[in-house]
Amino acid sequence: MKGIVVLLGICLCIQLCCSEPMKLIHVRDPEAVCNDGSPAGYYYRPGNQNRWNIHQQGGAWCWNKENCEERWSSSRSLMSSKSWATQLSIGGLFDESAVNNPDWYSASKVFIGYCSSDSFSGNRSASPSTGNWHFKGKAILRAVIQDLLSKTGLSNAQEVLFSGCSAGGSAVFANLDYAASLLPHKANRVFKGHADAGWFLLTKPMTNIPAPYQVIFTEGIQLWGGIANEECTKTEKETWKCYLGQFVHKYLKTPVLVFEETEDQVQLWRNQATAPWNKEKLDYVQYFRQHDQYFGRFTTPTCCICPRMLLALWY
Repeated sequence: MKGIVVLLGICLCIQLCCSEPMKLIHVRDPEAVCNDGSPAGYYYRPGNQNRWNIHQQGGAWCWNKENCEERWSSSRSLMSSKSWATQLSIGGLFDESAVNNPDWYSASKVFIGYCSSDSFSGNRSASPSTGNWHFKGKAILRAVIQDLLSKTGLSNAQEVLFSGCSAGGSAVFANLDYAASLLPHKANRVFKGHADAGWFLLTKPMTNIPAPYQVIFTEGIQLWGGIANEECTKTEKETWKCYLGQFVHKYLKTPVLVFEETEDQVQLWRNQATAPWNKEKLDYVQYFRQHDQYFGRFTTPTCCICPRMLLALWY
C-alpha cells in the first residue's frame, strides 16, 4: 500500500442550487450498459483541465435474483438510465463556490451514474443465470474514462481525485489502481483516491445472522463476475474481502483518503442495530465504534449527502 490517510472531516451544509448543473452524457460503448441494457452515462461540467474530480455514485447493490427484482421495483434509476435527468445539480465536492469548496471549486467534475448494482466491478452480460440482468460496472468505468480522454483534456490532467460514496466508496477500493492505469503516463501527475462512507466493516451482527457484507460480496462476485483490486484477488483466498477496505487497503498502490463515521447508520442497520434503542443496542454501537482501533474512525456531523466536502482534502 502506498498510502492511506484518515482525516476528521468537517461537513459543510450547502445549498445545491449554488453550482452550475452538470450535463448528462451517455457513453456509446456497447459493453457499458446498465442492468436493464440501457446505455450508461456520466454527468460532466468542464472546468480547470489540470484538476479533475471523477466520482462514482453510490446506491447499495443487489446480489441475487430475488433482491435484484426488489431493487428494480423500488430503485429503478439505480438499474436503468431511462429516467435519468439531463442535468444534475449537486454540492459537496462539486460546489463551484470558492468559499464552500476552496480546493476543488474550479476543477473539472465528473459524476458517474450508478446503474449496474455491482460497485462498478461487474463483468457479466445478461443471461438466465444472472436473472437476465447485465452487470457491467467495470466496462462502464472504463468507457467513461476513455470517453473523457477522447473528448476533453483529461489526458493532460496534473491532479486527479478519484472518489466515491457508499457502494461508490467500496468501488474506490476495487477500482482505484485500475482507474489510475487507464490514464496515459504523465510526469509528476498526482492521482489519489477518496472513499466516503465506503469502509464496510466485517463485524459480528447483533442477532444471529451471517455477517452482511460477507454475504453481499460473496454472492455478488458470483452474480456480477466481479473484478476487484488485482493484487488483492491474486493473494486473498476469499476474494470477497477485496471489496472491504480493512482487507484491501494494504494492496493499493495509489494513495487513498478514507472518510467514515463511527456510527454509520447504514452499517448499523445491516447489523440489526436500529431504533427503537435499548441498552443492548447502545452497547452494540459502542462495540461497533471500537472495532477498528488500528484504523481510527471519527464521529462527524451527518448533515450532508454524498459526495461530501472535506476541509484540507488534497492530502
